[in-house]
Amino acid sequence: MQKKLAVIAASIAAATATIGMLGSPVNDPRLSLYQMRCAQALSYFITQIPIAVPGAQVTIGEAHRPTWVATEYAKRGLGISTSLHTQRLAVDLMLFKNGVYKTQSEDYKELADLWMTVGPAFGVVPAAGIYFNDGNHFSCAYGGRK
Repeated sequence: MQKKLAVIAASIAAATATIGMLGSPVNDPRLSLYQMRCAQALSYFITQIPIAVPGAQVTIGEAHRPTWVATEYAKRGLGISTSLHTQRLAVDLMLFKNGVYKTQSEDYKELADLWMTVGPAFGVVPAAGIYFNDGNHFSCAYGGRK
């Protein structure tokens, strides 16, 4: 039952993300297509977590980040102003393993490994924050950023 619910939730998330991207003004049509692929890859990835990592559950931390928030985070040393979150190419996941919230970057290693194998199948270049001290960050690299 839990697997079925995860698949349904991911399908809804993918459809919503895709519809949202189709309706948004984007100057670069290649980016729009890449955003759709990224949304599909991330949605599929999230459905695979409970199957591939026993005892793991995730919630969405931060997905879209408005530009003004990214700028403010950069001023505070909490991120960069050109974050891929502003282009809907990144998501931060909150990992719970057997009901315990995991906060250390290394706790996300199994998820990172899974993401690195899933992303290319959707035509995106996956990046996992565990490789740059931001463990819960999962993105589709674009424009030299991850």
